[in-house]
Amino acid sequence: MHVAHPIYNESMHLRAVHLIWLIAGYSVFAAEADRAIVQVMRSAANGNHVRVLQRTQVETELDLVIALAAPWPLNTGLGDGAWWSEKADLGLFLQHRDKQDLVYRITTAKGLSGGDCYARVERATKADVVISCAAEKGRAGPNRKFVFDVRAKALVKQMDYDPFSMSRLFLSGDHAVMVGWDYKQLVVVEYNPANPILFRVLQSQEAERWKERVRTTAGTVGAGATLRNEIYLQPEIFKPVNVGLNGQFTLT
Repeated sequence: MHVAHPIYNESMHLRAVHLIWLIAGYSVFAAEADRAIVQVMRSAANGNHVRVLQRTQVETELDLVIALAAPWPLNTGLGDGAWWSEKADLGLFLQHRDKQDLVYRITTAKGLSGGDCYARVERATKADVVISCAAEKGRAGPNRKFVFDVRAKALVKQMDYDPFSMSRLFLSGDHAVMVGWDYKQLVVVEYNPANPILFRVLQSQEAERWKERVRTTAGTVGAGATLRNEIYLQPEIFKPVNVGLNGQFTLT
């Protein structure tokens, strides 16, 4: 009888030790680097409780660091975001990777007006950062976008906008058309890998033919001065499908 033994050799052991060493080394590096950000954030923002939301390398020697400071404890068990309000500050920094005490402040910003929201980093590159803001109850709030110059280490502009929820997808081979909405209007985006511009927002008649394929209803929200008109996408009407051998079953 042949007994199989686990395959093991010294090189595997060395690779495992090296991997553990790398993970431990990175953890120590991140902890030391975050400590410098916490100190800068406490002096530049409102609140002693600081949480680093994300760290992204944007240059050979620079990390982009996004942090939040608040007067209240920031629970680390809430996932990859934290609660943000007008009493809390979001900070964007560039930190030297080898000289961790060398930190450049791009900007600090108060939360959106109208209450707390759960802030998450949706995008972080060497040119911009996008933060989403989801209310504790109700639908998602606006996104906040920061555009910066990594060379000048300075903020270029900041803007708030309502994101579109892409709720309908039409596929034909590699070609796709997405229809989204922001409670105010519909938007149609085309994806075509054969074009130099992969994603294109369709306009006029090109867009209308796709908008006609989605069902919407209209309504109002609020009262008095806050009354506003909104549109809502309706579920698609289910069409029966014949399945099974020779279509003997019908899914309805």
